[in-house]
Amino acid sequence: MAVTAALRGWLASRIAMPWLFSDELVHSELAKSVANGQLFEIRGRHVNITYAYPLVLAPAWLLSSMAATYAVAKGIGIALVSAAAVPVYLWSRRFVTPIAAAVAAVLTLLLPELALTGALMQENLAFPAFLVAVFALALVLEEPRPQRQALLLAAIALAALARLELLVLVAVVPTAVLLFARAQWRRYAGVLVPTVGAIVAMAAVEIARPSLFRDALQTFPETSAGYSIGGVLRWLVRTLAALDLATGAVPLVALVLLTVGRRAPRERAFLAVTWACLGWFLVLGGLSGSWEPYGLKERYVFYLQPLLMLAFVLWVERDEGRRLRAGLPTVAALALAVGFLPLHALLTAGSLPGNALGMELFRRLGNAIGFGDGLRALLIVAALAVPLLALLVWRRWALVALMAVFLAVSAGFAARVADNQARAVAETAQVPRDRSWVDDTVGKDADVVLLNTANFMPETARGDYFTIWAPWWETEFWNRSARAVYSLGSPEPIPLAHKDGTLDWATGVVEGVPTPRLVLSDPRFEVLGGRLRSTSAFVLYEPLAPLRLASATEGVFRDGESSPYAAYDRWEPGARRVRIDVSPGAVTLNVRVGRLVGGPAMGRVTDDITAHGSVTVPVPPVPFRIEVRYGAGVRGTISFTPSG
Repeated sequence: MAVTAALRGWLASRIAMPWLFSDELVHSELAKSVANGQLFEIRGRHVNITYAYPLVLAPAWLLSSMAATYAVAKGIGIALVSAAAVPVYLWSRRFVTPIAAAVAAVLTLLLPELALTGALMQENLAFPAFLVAVFALALVLEEPRPQRQALLLAAIALAALARLELLVLVAVVPTAVLLFARAQWRRYAGVLVPTVGAIVAMAAVEIARPSLFRDALQTFPETSAGYSIGGVLRWLVRTLAALDLATGAVPLVALVLLTVGRRAPRERAFLAVTWACLGWFLVLGGLSGSWEPYGLKERYVFYLQPLLMLAFVLWVERDEGRRLRAGLPTVAALALAVGFLPLHALLTAGSLPGNALGMELFRRLGNAIGFGDGLRALLIVAALAVPLLALLVWRRWALVALMAVFLAVSAGFAARVADNQARAVAETAQVPRDRSWVDDTVGKDADVVLLNTANFMPETARGDYFTIWAPWWETEFWNRSARAVYSLGSPEPIPLAHKDGTLDWATGVVEGVPTPRLVLSDPRFEVLGGRLRSTSAFVLYEPLAPLRLASATEGVFRDGESSPYAAYDRWEPGARRVRIDVSPGAVTLNVRVGRLVGGPAMGRVTDDITAHGSVTVPVPPVPFRIEVRYGAGVRGTISFTPSG
């Protein structure tokens, strides 16, 4: 635990800022609200996503420095994940030797999905809470004492409050009871009555309000998914195949072989819990594959991987490798599932780094040899050969050592991709060295509003929402004064609270929202008022009332590159001409100048001007608009400079 915690701490220290959006922003904002006494609110609105994790993180937000807050918050996550080894070890000790129990705990801490420990993710609490819950369930199956049943219910509540997907545990409990003691179910009434009652209540709520729980599990109600039996079954099989690959192809076979034959009560309790978890988490994987972002959701089902590691260690210690009658069909079925994986679609999906880090090793193989038949054949051979060799040749700790090496390599690749993603986000966000620059300028208690002008940005037209919003999300995280969003048209791609306004094209006034005391705006959209400070991504203004734009530059990307069409709108008087600077200078421009009327349309347009490179054009009284079109196939940067 100490060694892996130190290693994870070093890896986390390399991550300069949050990178998994919107999850990290949501969890940090909830923790901030708890620390401020505004329970579970983001931008003044209650958010029903997770409750236990923000409570655990909240002490970090009592610190004055955001740098210290971020470091402590990551440290809390590292400590929680490292503690997950404790329930695995204690559970293992009930039916294997101390050395084997320690090995099971180590394999748990090597799981590649735990590379997310360096992020502010609810998995950091949900993972150990789940393991405590299933350990408590096994104890109840062994001997249903009232204290154990109370512990189980409390652990399920904690796990579900940490991550709503873990409500699946209320279905796991009666399933495990039926698998373990069908004829003696009355002994378990203390846990069966509340869990079955919860299932009935959730079913009734779903009937009364369809999709309520699906929407909650998907974090935001705006996310939708369509289901079909065939679609759910396809994703279920894909989840099973991915689980087989991510765990080294042997543990699932070991689980099947352990189920064959007579077992001691403690082992039977473990197997009942593991099979119940496997069944219901595969159902969750089958459903979640269609959720946005579309693709594998390993981080929804990786919770049961420690149980598979424990089954693997138990199987090795019992030295029960030669049960070929049950082993061969299992190996063949899992290899067949691997063979049907749509490898290119799954392994090249943009959602893979945040949702299926256990697949990163296989993605890298695909990058090396291609995602076609060669990779498919290699994975099928591996899914067949590795468990067959384990069944027929290898024994005991050599096999365990190979499993540890496989998980360590896979975890290393997962940590590398997390580090690369964090670096890419840091570059995209364009956060200055002084990340709390807004707080340093106006104070932490100020109320700063983002003026969302994404509706008029070319990044929105090409669907590049992350480039637009990453700077704001990082600014909101690092600055406690950044509190609200006013949107002009295109909303934020994560449905957090915002206020809708409209732009009056005749005056530049933002209507429908109150004038804030302080506002952040993209440099391409100048606000009328005093400029307090600026970065490459934002300008901080003290606006005049009513909130009004002085000018707007459309069709130009943040780095200055122009789309084939660019425009400059101005509402603030004083400019008699505008200089248009273009690079490269030999570009041919078609320029139109006219008055703004009834929106971005132009009236009384001047004659078209054809110019090479920079040109200065006279302009009519405000409001006016300048439209620039490049020649066919030409790309370059463009800027507009008004002068008196």
